[in-house]
Amino acid sequence: MPHWLVAEGLCFTHGADRPLIDALSLSIADERVALLGGNGVGKTTLLNLLTGVIQPARGHVARRGRHFHWPQLTQPGQVVGDLLPDDPGRAAALARLHLPPDLPDALPLDRLSGGQVARLRLVAIRLMRPDLLILDEPGNDLDEGGRALLSDLIRGWRGGLLLVSHEAGLLSLTDRILELSPLGLRSHGGGYQGWLAASEAERQAAERALADAGKQARLARETAREEAARAARRARTGKQERARGSNAPILMGMRRDNAERAASARRIKGERQIQAASMALDHARDRLPPPLPPLDMAIGASAVPAGRVLLRAEGLCLSRGGRELWRDLCFTITGPARIALTGPNGAGKSSLLDCLTGCLAADAGSITRAPGLRLARLDQRLAAASDDTPLSLSRAAQPQQSEGAIRASLARFGFRAGAALVPLRLLSGGMRVRAHLCAALGGPVAPQLLLLDEPANHLDLEGRGALLEALNAYDGALILVSHDRDFRHAVNTDQEIAIPGQNHR
Repeated sequence: MPHWLVAEGLCFTHGADRPLIDALSLSIADERVALLGGNGVGKTTLLNLLTGVIQPARGHVARRGRHFHWPQLTQPGQVVGDLLPDDPGRAAALARLHLPPDLPDALPLDRLSGGQVARLRLVAIRLMRPDLLILDEPGNDLDEGGRALLSDLIRGWRGGLLLVSHEAGLLSLTDRILELSPLGLRSHGGGYQGWLAASEAERQAAERALADAGKQARLARETAREEAARAARRARTGKQERARGSNAPILMGMRRDNAERAASARRIKGERQIQAASMALDHARDRLPPPLPPLDMAIGASAVPAGRVLLRAEGLCLSRGGRELWRDLCFTITGPARIALTGPNGAGKSSLLDCLTGCLAADAGSITRAPGLRLARLDQRLAAASDDTPLSLSRAAQPQQSEGAIRASLARFGFRAGAALVPLRLLSGGMRVRAHLCAALGGPVAPQLLLLDEPANHLDLEGRGALLEALNAYDGALILVSHDRDFRHAVNTDQEIAIPGQNHR
């Protein structure tokens, strides 16, 4: 069986205290492999090393055959022609995935929605027929029809495939799991469900071993203290006997020497037992990932009165590229409404949010915002200048905050010490989402209206849980765009603005 990719001894760091990737090796043949790990552990960095986007400090990567890399984030300046090959079946393939068949090569990808770009990548895979797919969070931005197409692709793939995803439905389609953690890279057979069961069993065994090792270490220290106390009592008894002169001096000296030798032997034995117990405790700790402080994305109070009109849209119309997105759209947002903005890929949901923030002018209609409205938006495109860092992003969004207060907010969102200074272009999508969330939500004065465009994209389970907890405690109004039905329900949206768009599979 050919190996389409072999990596040996990869090391990489981007200014952190320790290497993000250290002495890592792997190989991919004709198999479907999932790469798992929490946000910030280095999954996207590893994929960028494997695809040659960045170079390792040490180690090397050997590649064979045709590779297709589906990156987590679209690079600025990319156009349609960068994705799609010049193929006679291109127009038909675009039409089958409900995309305009005459998309020009020069069209910038940032003129398309995230879901449309994802569908373009599906078309590119069908046309290129690569030997190895490297997919980094491919389900992000896709609607239900697009996710079904992606699932069919993975399920039927017969070449090599390396998948990064937090979606259980996609992970369950893979044959092997690579688990990346601060402890290194481990391979698990048996698919995703087998990995879940094995991981839980290993975690429980490691916790039991840690508890047992801790108990043995405490017992060894207690035994040493008790022996030291007995030795002290024996020494006092011998001193008292010598003071009374009840035994011959020679006999007393022999007893003292014997007692000192025995005490020394017991002390050495006790020290060895403590050392062995401490080593066992360290080994047990090494089997568990180092604990990290929990994420805290809490949002301050917005103080929005119930029923206050925050924004009113009347008769909105918009066309893009000669195609009408929506006509005569009317709605009113009052505090503290929780609104789901729904529609298929390409329906114009992100464009509507652009209009509400004033970044895009509608062709017709009007938008009235309450005087002094505090509005914050999380953009699914996660745009950032090349030199932006989590710290600079929060500084720009919260200019009245002190450096210490901004640092404290960043720490709550998982950016501690030097992590706040890493350029966003080097961070994974999940860590970029955290940085943008901190900039939008981490200040002392909460926004009155939140516009959230696929906020759960890229986040791991811990990040999603922290975000849900924050949103459910938030007392302001919000508009949520998400193709994740479970996430929408968990946010407890109680109203809906539906944009019909095109009919997709």
